[in-house]
Amino acid sequence: MALEIGFLGPWQVLAGEAPVRLAGQRRIGVLARLALNAGQVVPAERILTDIWADGSAATAAKQLHIVISKLRETLAPHTTEEIIKTVPGGYRLALEPDHVDAHLFARLVERARTAQAQGGGAAADNLFRTALRLWRGEPLAELAAPWARIEAARLAEEHLTVLEDHAELRLAAGDHHAVAADLAAHVRAHPLRERPAAQLMLALHRAGRPSEALAVYQDTRRILVTELGVEPGAELCRLHQAVLAKDPALDLTTPVQRVAVGRPPVPAELPAGTHAFTARTTEIDRLRAALGPDAGPAHGPAVIVIDGPGGIGKSALAVHVAHAVAARFTDGVIYLNLHGSTPGLD
Repeated sequence: MALEIGFLGPWQVLAGEAPVRLAGQRRIGVLARLALNAGQVVPAERILTDIWADGSAATAAKQLHIVISKLRETLAPHTTEEIIKTVPGGYRLALEPDHVDAHLFARLVERARTAQAQGGGAAADNLFRTALRLWRGEPLAELAAPWARIEAARLAEEHLTVLEDHAELRLAAGDHHAVAADLAAHVRAHPLRERPAAQLMLALHRAGRPSEALAVYQDTRRILVTELGVEPGAELCRLHQAVLAKDPALDLTTPVQRVAVGRPPVPAELPAGTHAFTARTTEIDRLRAALGPDAGPAHGPAVIVIDGPGGIGKSALAVHVAHAVAARFTDGVIYLNLHGSTPGLD
């Protein structure tokens, strides 16, 4: 069964739906460092610097070997192959990035922004919602080391930016009543962020609550002046003046701007592909042709079977082509592991 690693909230390792207990700060730290670069080589020197900052080189290197061995021992019952690979100069977590919540979050957000840029408001909304549901709390909260705090701050900033990007989409869709309710707590928690304050002002204005919108500006200005000694930026000031003037430019101009939001999430389940995929040009061309624009409803559903002995890369080929054509399937993509070569599973 596939392992899942999560640190966008309390640390967790899951095998299926069963938790895998991991004891010790250094074991969690090493696995977290590898998971942040899942599928890529992490130099041993980087791990030693981050996890054993206060240890001598010789002692720390020996302890790293022991921790890697214990991690392999803990994870081995839940996977059919060695999950932590020893490679020249370091180690690599042999886990698809989509099985690490932070990497899955980033990929879903990328797809959401692409859909939004292409005018797919409903698809973007669903992808944003799916990505944001991955967050369960403070990232990497169990780790106090400087490297972990730096990574946690980076992840938290990405989370806030995506929340605000989603709010922007929802405002354009006419969802201002719900956005006003959702953003109120966000603005209270992050009073120095001007973008969500502006979004909340716009949502309140469109919801017919201009006095509350103006109060948000006054509260934000007071905090900025008190805490930082600066006035609000030009965008927030312009919005303040527009709300005072009841500028019609703040309103949704036509119903055409509205898109449906809040629909069920669009599945986005493909495992991550690999940048190292090469060859198979003939097979790729045949598969893409079979799944191309001409394979529409008039021709019936396309069913394709990739056959061959174990280990020749059938799954890698399927995933590679699926990523190449995924944009055609706006209702989402589903990945089902049939465990064809897993002992004991049919």
